Amino acid sequence: MINFAGKFLRVLVLGAVLIVPFSVVADEAGLLEKAATAYTSAGTLDGNDAKEKLIEARQVLKELIETYPGSVFAKTLAEGGELEVADGNILSLDIIQQDLCAIDGFDCVIRMAIDESHELKGDLYKVRGLVGIVKLQEKAGQLDSAAETLEDIEGIVSAMPAGMSKLEALDYTAEAYALVGKKEALSRILDDATEIQGRVSNDIERSAALNYIVSIQVEAGQLNEALSTSEQISNGRFKLYALYSIGKGLVEAGRLSDAFSAVARMPDDLKQLKYDAFMRVAKAQAEAGQVAEAFSTAEAISDDAVKSYVFTVIALAQAEAGGEGAVDTAFSNAEKAAQAIADGKDKSSMLAVIAKAQAEAGREDAADATFAAAAQSIDAIGNDESRLSSLLELAKAQAEAGREEAADATFAAASEVAYSLEDGYGKLDSFSALAIAQAMVGRENAANEALAEAEKVAQRVTYINFSPSQVLVAIATAQAEKGQKDAVSTTSSSVIAMAKSIADDSTRNSILLDVSEVQAKVGLLGEALSTVQMMDISEAKFHALSRVAETLLDQPQ
Repeated sequence: MINFAGKFLRVLVLGAVLIVPFSVVADEAGLLEKAATAYTSAGTLDGNDAKEKLIEARQVLKELIETYPGSVFAKTLAEGGELEVADGNILSLDIIQQDLCAIDGFDCVIRMAIDESHELKGDLYKVRGLVGIVKLQEKAGQLDSAAETLEDIEGIVSAMPAGMSKLEALDYTAEAYALVGKKEALSRILDDATEIQGRVSNDIERSAALNYIVSIQVEAGQLNEALSTSEQISNGRFKLYALYSIGKGLVEAGRLSDAFSAVARMPDDLKQLKYDAFMRVAKAQAEAGQVAEAFSTAEAISDDAVKSYVFTVIALAQAEAGGEGAVDTAFSNAEKAAQAIADGKDKSSMLAVIAKAQAEAGREDAADATFAAAAQSIDAIGNDESRLSSLLELAKAQAEAGREEAADATFAAASEVAYSLEDGYGKLDSFSALAIAQAMVGRENAANEALAEAEKVAQRVTYINFSPSQVLVAIATAQAEKGQKDAVSTTSSSVIAMAKSIADDSTRNSILLDVSEVQAKVGLLGEALSTVQMMDISEAKFHALSRVAETLLDQPQ
């Protein structure tokens, strides 16, 4: 039992220290003693026994907050601060939560994410966030928990006023219900959505509303009805979205010929979306053994780079299916389309993608020849920074394809370009990009050397304010891939220290999100959650918790 008699309480908030005799706060001392005793006891136990003590400590601290809301201690705890008695015992709701998560893992992080979703601004954002939670719960096989989350979603949606935001929310809800196999709820959602859509008179909004109806119909498996609804959409952009959804649904249903017809009818408002739809159809056709149809789908694409990529996807799908003859033909078509690309940077990038795929498919000689063609196309690029970017793409592809010597030579060529540039942002960005690329393929020493050069440039050019945090995140990611837990912890600590001085909220939170994901990947869950708590925007914090939860799911059990 901890004896508080004659001791002092140190309150640590935002770096300030307040020391108060316990005699001044006698009414609160009993609760603090009880919480500290439970927390200390948890440190001597394992599993559920430790969990029970941590929950007890948390409940007592919450009781203190509710009973004495005006006290400095209650306010400190409520605002995420720490209470530390003189013998070193620290009391904090965040620390207790992190310790609980170290025991419960995924379940605890999901609960934290759900709690954080309540702080998101706007009902639609809350629905989107919770649908993401349902997806994670379904992935984890926790269908009962997913059903409970869906009840929360339904409560939010039902309270929303009729309008376009509610229609979009109903669309997200339908996706979640379909995912967990509760399609019986979709007819009710469709009725609610149709009622709202019927009130819309504005032509643009009517097209948008009909697009939501199509999406819900697709989730419900009503593909023919969805096609019929899409005919009523007058706006080209929303018709494209609707046909994209229908094409995806038809592919999943195995109706590949109908899928191609739907995608072919998509307007050209967003060509990349249309090309993505064609790629999905072609891949499915190749996997189903419909090689001629897959080739025809690829040929329907006018953009040479996209066409080349789709043929590469077909080749890999056929290689996996054992269709040897079609593999070589598809790769040949991919190379032909790549060589037709006018921009040298885009051409080299696509050829590197093809070469890496050829190596993956066991076409080693062809891969070497295509890598050589990619290098040759880079020689024709006149702009130094564009040429360096292309060299880095090629070097990464070579390393990932097991061509270590070739990658060494390409990285060396990229380094020469970086050294040749004049001091300034271009040279700084070039060395930073070189460091990140080398880190991404596990070359930590070379990455650190390039980072050192970037820092030298920053020191010579006084108007540049350089932070190596992005490079260090890449290094930490590479360390995580190798399972280097201690190294990740050290590198992450350096990044976090740098992130604290970054004024831009978006940039700082983005870096902290990446760090928390890397920490979770190597089992540093407590550190990951501590990193998340440093974020000061609920949207960023929720996103980070979701990413940490997904990372935990993806780790080998």
